[in-house]
Amino acid sequence: MAPAEIQVGKPATFRIEVKNVGDRPAESVVVRDPIPQGTRLISTSPRAEAVGGEIIWQLGTMSVGEQRELE
Repeated sequence: MAPAEIQVGKPATFRIEVKNVGDRPAESVVVRDPIPQGTRLISTSPRAEAVGGEIIWQLGTMSVGEQRELE
């Protein structure tokens, strides 16, 4: 989910919703999201790594039906 409008020089928050819709736990879940060229990463929640132009969240195991929000 992205803001309707982004202004140059002002922070913007992007959200990713991750949900395990399977019928068993999902193990070793990793989410990768590219950092758009010309932007600067300020922070993430939960904590993630910025490697090679992308943000990487290591979520581990997600239970059946578990949902997490990344920012």
